[in-house]
Amino acid sequence: MTAITDPPRADFRLGMLWTDTRYRSLTIQVIALILVLLGASYLVSNVLANLAALGKDFSFGILTGPASYDINQRLIDYTSRSSHTTAAVVGMLNTLLVAVMGCLLATVIGVVAGVLRLSNNWLISKLMTVYIETVRNIPVLIQILLLAAVFDEFLPSPRQAGADAHMLGIVATNRGFYIPGPVFGAGSVFVVAALILGIVGSVWYARHAKRVQQETGRLLPIWRVRLGLIVGLPFVVWAAIALVAGAPITLAYPELQGFNFDGGIYMRNSLVALWLALSIYTGAFIAENVRAGILSVSKGQTEAAYALGLRANRTMSLVILPQALRVIIPPLISQYLNLTKNSSLAIAVGYMDATGTLGGITLNQTGREFETLLLLMAFYLSISLTISMIMNLYNEQVKLVERTSASGTAFSFGKLFDSMTGPWDTLKKGDAAHQPNFGVASWLNLVVLLYAGMLAAELAFLFLADVPELRRAYFDWTLVQQLTFLLLVTLTLSTLLTAVFKHFRVIDLAVGTLAMWIVALLAGNPLGLMIPSLPSILVVVGCAAAQLGAIAYLVFGARPNVTYFCRVRRDG
Repeated sequence: MTAITDPPRADFRLGMLWTDTRYRSLTIQVIALILVLLGASYLVSNVLANLAALGKDFSFGILTGPASYDINQRLIDYTSRSSHTTAAVVGMLNTLLVAVMGCLLATVIGVVAGVLRLSNNWLISKLMTVYIETVRNIPVLIQILLLAAVFDEFLPSPRQAGADAHMLGIVATNRGFYIPGPVFGAGSVFVVAALILGIVGSVWYARHAKRVQQETGRLLPIWRVRLGLIVGLPFVVWAAIALVAGAPITLAYPELQGFNFDGGIYMRNSLVALWLALSIYTGAFIAENVRAGILSVSKGQTEAAYALGLRANRTMSLVILPQALRVIIPPLISQYLNLTKNSSLAIAVGYMDATGTLGGITLNQTGREFETLLLLMAFYLSISLTISMIMNLYNEQVKLVERTSASGTAFSFGKLFDSMTGPWDTLKKGDAAHQPNFGVASWLNLVVLLYAGMLAAELAFLFLADVPELRRAYFDWTLVQQLTFLLLVTLTLSTLLTAVFKHFRVIDLAVGTLAMWIVALLAGNPLGLMIPSLPSILVVVGCAAAQLGAIAYLVFGARPNVTYFCRVRRDG
């Protein structure tokens, strides 16, 4: 009997890059990439040459000068003597404030309207239809201007509204909205810690209740227990401290002082008008996405649930919505992106967002239209890509679970250690869901906290640490330092998100973050000053050691079935 063996592989030759089909596509892609980079470098050099011919240089140094203008709504300390960089950060934070509040409210409005439009109640269904078809066919700018005009013309003045201030605690005037604000005193840290502990306990209990329901069919009370943990536990701690040493957290109510109110939280009419208009407008589109997702689920699913004795609310939450999410999430991403970009219309009502500060007053004062618009585009691009990344990772979580191959997921850093840890396979979602203890996060939560803290420190160091005695302003750094620090922030954010959603690529991004941390140090970035209260050497060494510990856990840890990050030892 003749044994059949594979023919020996030919030695690699340079000509095989073009003649061999195994390498030809890669060769073409490399050549195309080189041509694109050459074209981009030509365009950049041409722009710089044209600016030089006009007597202008390309520099961001002018942004370190004093802004010399006020901003009426801000989340951080700012005065007219602050730098243009600080003014830009205030505008960016104002944009993020509107985007976050708008996405949350638009989601609530859209889900409620989408579900109610499918109601059997004729009146409710038609009212939702009128809302959706009316709102989404009127330009959002007109709705923003209309709401701003209503607030300015029909709301009372502060002195007229003063009589009702103490009755409701919320005051609406033609100068803005005032709501009670928290005042943190001695012992408030324990209340905040109790709140965090309650949230963590609530998440754990929800997972426990779901596991019990899947294994035994027994339904545990969920919302009452979760509400007790999130609200009841902090209240008990607050009441205990209040009995001993006085209330640790109190509310400051707005009070009429002269011609205006003082105290509490102040929101300008422009902010509220922009927020409500964007939320109502985007909510109409989200409602249609929700309706389409629900209608995509076969009616037989509902009938089967009713036949099993499930009530309407549990049928919606346990049967219909989980299947509808795979249809709802992709267009929902586009709606969040549209809302974020539409927030640039804030300049129409005088709300100082990124477009009004960096792309408006700063541009006019400095005359650096190319630099300011480039930064503005980079800001909106980074925000849009971040939203898209977060929602796409979440979309991976809600996709239909099917049995899939366990052949692994191409190259990953963790595979380099197979000789030490043994051969492992990274399961895809379908196969991972059929493993015991599926979904146990274990110590991965510490990895999430590590990179969340690193990201917060990096962002504060990049934008909010306006202390020139500690470090030079970011725009005074060398180009290499600026690029390496931005790459470090980007990799840290990517590692955090992939760890939050338990994606298997977290190991590769963690290694990339550590490598960029070292590159940034070699480039001269003062990373040791990110935490001014600690010695620089401790910050640098401690952060590097913590990252090494996280990487070691991701490579060598047992990690029992962590959703997408599920590994099983290969048979044989």
